[in-house]
Amino acid sequence: METILCLLAACLLWQFQGGRCQNKASVPLTPTITELYAESYSRTLVVKWNISPLGFEDELNVTFEIQVARTEDLDVLHTDWYNVMLKKGKAVFTWQWVSEVPLECEDHSVRIRSILNDTYSSNWSSWVKHQGQHQGDEPEIFPYQEVLKEGSTAYFCCIPSKGAYVTTMKYNHKEYPVLPISNRTKAIKVENLPLTGKNGIFVTCNEHHVVIFVSFPPEKPQNVRCETRDLETVNCTWHPGKDNLSLRRKQKYSLITGPLPEGEVACSGNSYCAFKIVPGQQRYNTTVKVKNRLGVESVNLTVDITHIVFPKPPVIQSTTSGPRSVNISWTLEGNFSAFELLCQVITNNGDIPTVCVFLHQDEPHPSSIKCDEVSVDGLHPYTRHKARVRCAASEHFWKWSEWSEPQDFQTEAVRPSVAPDLWRDIKDGQHGRNVTVLWKKYPVSSESRGSIRSYSITWEVSGRNEQEVVSSEVTQKEIAINKDNCTITVRASNAAGSSPVSRLIIPAASWRDGNHPEVQKIHGSLEGFWMELQRDPRVDCGYAVEWCELPGATPCALEWRKIPFNTTFVRISSGKFTAGQRYTFRVYGCSSDTYWLLERKMGYTSELAPREQPSNLQTYVSHSSVTLMWDFSENSDYHPGFIRGYQIHLQDSLFCLLSGSQVFNVTNASTKEYTIPDLLENREYTITVAAFTAAGLGPQAVVTVITPGNHVQFLVILLTSVLVLVLLVVVLCVYLWPHKEMVMEIFLDFFRVPTPKDIKALQWDNTIYETTKKLQGLTAQDCPCCKIEIVETKQEDLHELKLRSLLPSSCSPSSESVCSSTVPVC
Repeated sequence: METILCLLAACLLWQFQGGRCQNKASVPLTPTITELYAESYSRTLVVKWNISPLGFEDELNVTFEIQVARTEDLDVLHTDWYNVMLKKGKAVFTWQWVSEVPLECEDHSVRIRSILNDTYSSNWSSWVKHQGQHQGDEPEIFPYQEVLKEGSTAYFCCIPSKGAYVTTMKYNHKEYPVLPISNRTKAIKVENLPLTGKNGIFVTCNEHHVVIFVSFPPEKPQNVRCETRDLETVNCTWHPGKDNLSLRRKQKYSLITGPLPEGEVACSGNSYCAFKIVPGQQRYNTTVKVKNRLGVESVNLTVDITHIVFPKPPVIQSTTSGPRSVNISWTLEGNFSAFELLCQVITNNGDIPTVCVFLHQDEPHPSSIKCDEVSVDGLHPYTRHKARVRCAASEHFWKWSEWSEPQDFQTEAVRPSVAPDLWRDIKDGQHGRNVTVLWKKYPVSSESRGSIRSYSITWEVSGRNEQEVVSSEVTQKEIAINKDNCTITVRASNAAGSSPVSRLIIPAASWRDGNHPEVQKIHGSLEGFWMELQRDPRVDCGYAVEWCELPGATPCALEWRKIPFNTTFVRISSGKFTAGQRYTFRVYGCSSDTYWLLERKMGYTSELAPREQPSNLQTYVSHSSVTLMWDFSENSDYHPGFIRGYQIHLQDSLFCLLSGSQVFNVTNASTKEYTIPDLLENREYTITVAAFTAAGLGPQAVVTVITPGNHVQFLVILLTSVLVLVLLVVVLCVYLWPHKEMVMEIFLDFFRVPTPKDIKALQWDNTIYETTKKLQGLTAQDCPCCKIEIVETKQEDLHELKLRSLLPSSCSPSSESVCSSTVPVC
């Protein structure tokens, strides 16, 4: 019955199109939304719907129109079209929409309709709502505690509490314009989000805030490498990418070696992971995966465990040593049964490491394998050694293991291989000679080849041999011998035997070549003294250099050094050499175990300034020079440097502040007298004298002298001046005698009193007259006559009256006689 009804409905839909009739058997049906939910983290709204399979038999191309709206006013936010080939029996579809604004900010509704051939559409489905966050007692901000992508654009919405409104919104303390989402919800838009630190940043709405994190998708791990140390576990390492987050938001690493999920191992760190080896499996396809909330990255690596063996350090179990060899065995942790290993054994004797190859068979306890004993030869007898072992895969070499912990052992002793280093110190005695025989202890773990127990000394006295054995702590023996030749021998003994004999011949007292070489000066350094040895054709058994390490002390710590006969230059060094100390070296030549003196040298490792000043400074002073004399022991061994001379400073006390002192150098240290010339008489001088070395001046001796006056020279100058004056007068008299009358006249005129002249009166005003009267500088006296001539007539009457009042009554302007007055014009 239903089929008949459908056919009838189809017949009613016939229509003519394009000159023919088209079948409309498939009528668009209204979709039914079956599910609507949100994936909040990705802001994705997921819609699922179906359509009744009835009404179509064949495949149809159908377009679904989907609309998304906010529920409050059902304002359509987004419209999309979803094309699908509709098949009979498949009528459920899924569509996703990503919102710019977090879906919690508002309710969202979705409806769908189907469109056939872009012409016929069905009815809209009912609106289906996804409910957002509703208002509560506290404001809500979305998103929160989320990780956003660096450089992206994000919307942050705020749902205020009940009865409140959104006033301000801030991102990282910066206020942004508020965008309306609905009547109750507001949002802000932040573009190009910058990276945040591990603590994130604040998004604030009114006074409420949440924390947001901004990061980036993970980077691929770099330099992924895997290796096994025991053939039981594979350890993989890599260089992780950068990460700015921490705790549960940081990037997570995992290692995949098989089917998921069993084959995936979560890594505890960000650069290391390990997985167990499956017995019988040799190759593994591994994947290192890293992910965070913004993405996933991975790196694939194929691993063959036989190619990546990096053993753990071996453990030395035992050592058995002889005088020159040692047997060593060790264990190696891991499942190395039936695995070929290459191992190295090395000792601290400086030789090339011993290499050995071992093939280990199955053992009851494969977690640890044991290497058979290996013998190492070429060691020093009676010496402390350290042995170490390392191993690696032999067939597919990957890398050496770390060295094992060193195993200490000591080789057995043998008799000393060389004779003691022997020397002597000869001094004349009352009935012969006293000889101090000296020898050096063997260096530790060297030619002694065992702990020295004693020294045996033999010598010949009066035709018979004497012998004495001393302990190993003794290094010298004093013996008395006569004037004849004496042969002295010394040998050392340890638990394994005695050393070769060291021989020394003391020549007869009469055997002397009479050579007393002069002392040569040498210069050393902090490293010691370099010296050139004098070649002597008589030398056939080398040279010996002797010196005292503590010059002036008793004993002086006599030291020596034997030198091969073909050596020309030698450096003498000692840790006891000190600066400012003079060392004297005696160089001996050797022939048939007999030594004689060749050279004497002395020097300093570093010179210092003298410590003593010249003494007994004396002066001999003249009016123009001063002669200095002093005492100084320039050749004393106690000087801290070679005395090279003396320096004299002369200071003029009168001009000490105006000019510096004069310096005079005496470059011959044996000269202790000097004369300073060209001094000034009656002058005080300060003179200092100091010895000097290459390092500088020593203390100064000071003296002050005063030069006397030169009276003889003064008399000579005076007599010479008088003689010159007399001679000049005689020459003038001889020259002027023909003109004596004219000269006499000139001479008399010089002493003649001039005759009175007419006096011209000065003009006196009343002020000058009154002042003169008060000072009594002008007093009128009687005179027989006075001749006055008036030159100017200005205010003539007044002046004439004043003048007349000053003259006596017996004088008149017309008188011809001269007046005697104290007035300056008379």
